[in-house]
Amino acid sequence: MMTYDDDRGRVLLFGGAGQEETFGDFWSLDAHGWTRLSESGGPPARNSGVLVFDSRRKRAVLFGGRGGAEPLRDTWEWDGTRWMSVATNGPAPGIHTVAAFDRQRGVAVLFVPLLAAGKLVRPFQAETWLWDGHTWTKAPGKSPEDCLANGMAVDEASGAVMLLTGRFGPSEYGVPFAGSDLWTWTGSGWQRVSDAPAVSEPFFSTIAPAGKSGGLLLFDGYAGKAAGVTWRWDGRAWSEVSRTGPSARNVHVMSYDRERDRVVLFGGGVGQHRLGDTWEWDGRAWTERR
Repeated sequence: MMTYDDDRGRVLLFGGAGQEETFGDFWSLDAHGWTRLSESGGPPARNSGVLVFDSRRKRAVLFGGRGGAEPLRDTWEWDGTRWMSVATNGPAPGIHTVAAFDRQRGVAVLFVPLLAAGKLVRPFQAETWLWDGHTWTKAPGKSPEDCLANGMAVDEASGAVMLLTGRFGPSEYGVPFAGSDLWTWTGSGWQRVSDAPAVSEPFFSTIAPAGKSGGLLLFDGYAGKAAGVTWRWDGRAWSEVSRTGPSARNVHVMSYDRERDRVVLFGGGVGQHRLGDTWEWDGRAWTERR
């Protein structure tokens, strides 16, 4: 789980998983490198949750994830000094959950594909929820159906909240993958914007703001390739911009560092092998951060 703290000019990273354990580590990244932050009294260890920064209230918001066999539905906030448990109800636990902060409307937007008896069941159903700092509210309108989320991010130029989803064919989950769609949040529902690159299944792909000039950056880490493929959305069309940089991987996380105008990618894995590397995109190429 990764987000950008634009009040303090740093990237925040929480949790994760190794081969046999789940972490509750909390870290920040700035121009000087990674720094471990206090985690005493904070959220229990987990992975696969969401972390967004509420720029209106200057707090990081964490929701859900998995700390073991059962999915979690708790909500925590970090005020720059300490964690606070702020809700234990709201959205139902899900999988492939993504979120972003809608700066125009002052709410966190969460897209959560629903589970039935602890599993995904076709056709996939999803809900959209909004967090205003006090209460979770189910958003009006229908959410995109029979798809799973690849990522959600805010276009730095327009302020639009963008959602990338993956479609599947008539067979069971994941086989075959049938394509991707890009959506924008209108405040009352989702509006489809365009087709997206034929990226691999969810868990292998995610998006982040591309930079101050606007658009989105998509990294597809499909493990069947020697290296990941990077795409950019300029507000009108997608273009492939790189086939070098981070190696093939899944469950990686990305965030945009507004202070340094860089996209940061961290971790992920291939099979049972877990990665702990950090990469940065400067608008032209990826560089591994040592």
